[in-house]
Amino acid sequence: MLLQPAAAQQDDAKDDEEFKADYVLDFRPYRKELSKEPASTSTPASTSEFKSLVGKVFEGGFPVKGWKDRGGGLLHEPVWYHRYKHEDGRHLVIIDWVLPRREGTQQATFLVTDMLVVPPLQKNQTLAFECVEASKNITRKIIALVRTSQQNNNKWWRDIEQAWSVSLDNGRAKPFSTKGVRCENVGWGL
Repeated sequence: MLLQPAAAQQDDAKDDEEFKADYVLDFRPYRKELSKEPASTSTPASTSEFKSLVGKVFEGGFPVKGWKDRGGGLLHEPVWYHRYKHEDGRHLVIIDWVLPRREGTQQATFLVTDMLVVPPLQKNQTLAFECVEASKNITRKIIALVRTSQQNNNKWWRDIEQAWSVSLDNGRAKPFSTKGVRCENVGWGL
């Protein structure tokens, strides 16, 4: 058990209560639904077809009918993302928390906390997941839609068209100012 200062314990209790106000979770035995679905304000396109995914628990991969899995990764423990692309060019980013692995399972268990549906990208646009803001904030990560250059020879992209912050406290995304945001070009130097 980690010991924390009393002020930190009070802050943690307040954060827990705010989270519980949005979600009532029962992780024994990983219920498939939340008692209340959050309203998604994070998407630039309609998500009505995906609203039922928020609160779902899954193990390993999460196939989305009609969408091609494009991989995913860790934003920051415990928040992960899974990315999909539709034949019409739209992108779906599912944001989820990794949960404790259930006894007897081989793969990680995830809880969907939010999603982004991004309209088809132009030829010189990409979604970036390794983004930072000017003032370091350790309670959120940034996902951004960036405009890439033809040469693509810079380590950092600074032409940010749209950004979303993902809270590490609850795994929810919301629109974020692009001012001062830069995203790492993970293909730089290859």
